[in-house]
Amino acid sequence: MNTYGFIGLGLIGGSLAKMIRKNEPDARIICYSRNKEKLLPAVQDKIIDSRLTQPGEELGKCDIIFLCTPVLYFEDILFKIKDHISDGQIITDVGSVKVAPAEAAKKAGLSASFIGGHPMAGSEKTGYENSDAELLKGCTYILTPAYDTPPDSLKRLKGLLTDIGCNISITTPELHDYAVAGISHLPHLSAVALTETIKKADTDDLMMRFAATGFRDTTRIAASSPEVWEQICTANSGNIVKLLDAYIDELTSLKNILQSGNGSGINEAFRSAGEYLKKMQ
Repeated sequence: MNTYGFIGLGLIGGSLAKMIRKNEPDARIICYSRNKEKLLPAVQDKIIDSRLTQPGEELGKCDIIFLCTPVLYFEDILFKIKDHISDGQIITDVGSVKVAPAEAAKKAGLSASFIGGHPMAGSEKTGYENSDAELLKGCTYILTPAYDTPPDSLKRLKGLLTDIGCNISITTPELHDYAVAGISHLPHLSAVALTETIKKADTDDLMMRFAATGFRDTTRIAASSPEVWEQICTANSGNIVKLLDAYIDELTSLKNILQSGNGSGINEAFRSAGEYLKKMQ
């Protein structure tokens, strides 16, 4: 029987725990959260077996530990649990950046135990109450092992995630952070900027009343957790700024095309974008 530990149990952590419980009904799942009362629904749902008062000794009995808190808390947590971690244990995370967690693990002397992880799925909704055993099914789950990650540890983590229905992709923390800056972090900031633009322009709420699927689909992710996204953007600011500059250049180019009355230029912009998007299907 495997034992799994969770530190934090929000949308992604809760969904993972539910998937593991469904796949391994007899597994032991324990969890620590700063707010112990928030874990009560997971106990009542029989997803977790016990709530921890501190992220310490009990986690030393886990086969795999999932860090599911905002990324800038990782270093403090890893230093608190490092004396309880033994060879063969796996610590992983579900965060949207991978360089910062790898550096935190190295500082704590846990590089060989830590394998960065990022399931490419989610929602603008937060909390265990919105978690779902189907949320991550079929998603691309990125792993970023360190140079000293034992092959057996990587194999075990891949096996677990494959068994619960995820598709594994492996890369480096650096390549991961650049890629997700473009396909996740920049879109979130773009959604925020668009929402703020319309909010300031909509002096009589006419836009709010008329808004339909185009606006709502484009801006949905602007309603994501401010705390989580503050930490993500702080941890990956270099990559985001680089791509944000490129995005601003594209917007400026479109602005210039519009100002010049160049209809064919707009046509070409949509054609080029459409061709790229078709390759993702």
